Amino acid sequence: MRKYGSGAKNILIMNSSIYYHQYLIREEGTGDMMLNGWDAIMDSVLYVEKRNDDSYCMYLFRPCEINLQNHNLFFKGRFLEGTIDDLKQGFDTWQAAQKDFVKIHQDKVDILKNNIIAKQKKYDTEVYKHPEFN
Repeated sequence: MRKYGSGAKNILIMNSSIYYHQYLIREEGTGDMMLNGWDAIMDSVLYVEKRNDDSYCMYLFRPCEINLQNHNLFFKGRFLEGTIDDLKQGFDTWQAAQKDFVKIHQDKVDILKNNIIAKQKKYDTEVYKHPEFN
């Protein structure tokens, strides 16, 4: 954990998702693959702050969301306080509940995952052309 900001607090910020994909596309003229965006399913943020030698707080925030055809399903975030062991136990409970949420909505997750795979297959047939500047 490093110190950030004028308050010099010890924090850790981490992004997470149940499925993440970095799109690739062939670059014109070289055939090399280059990055071409990304997609994630149920993207979330984990924020841990060390308050003193044995006290921490953790925010599991920005609720995980499954968005399918303008219909949103939310798995809500949580706030935890205590020792590192308290945070580990709270995180494990949150993660198990998240996995249960995904199991309930597995059909929707599979649709989103298949959409991501199809988009990558489309990029596999395309070539990125660099813009021309005059």
